[in-house]
Amino acid sequence: MILRTLRLEKAVTQQEVANNLGVKRYTYAKWEQGRSEPSVTDLIKLCEYFNCTFEYLVGIESDCALNDFQKANLTYKESECLASFGLLTEEEQNKVLGFIKALQK
Repeated sequence: MILRTLRLEKAVTQQEVANNLGVKRYTYAKWEQGRSEPSVTDLIKLCEYFNCTFEYLVGIESDCALNDFQKANLTYKESECLASFGLLTEEEQNKVLGFIKALQK
């Protein structure tokens, strides 16, 4: 993985990244060194923290190009919600919006 490069580009320490992700510094250091692998949940957090795609982080793509949701500064969860919402029928979307409004009260 390219964690070290991403971290240096962001000009932060291993401790700062670890604190943000809620892991120990030595855990993050082992990921950088390739001595262990982060969980899927931690990979998602890393993508959000470094503002890059999952594919780029794990080496599938060589470009850190962000998708449209990421360009809009949405978190991974927000982009997943929007992507899923777009697949619903109009009636289903209205139900979801009603549920969200009910939760906000």
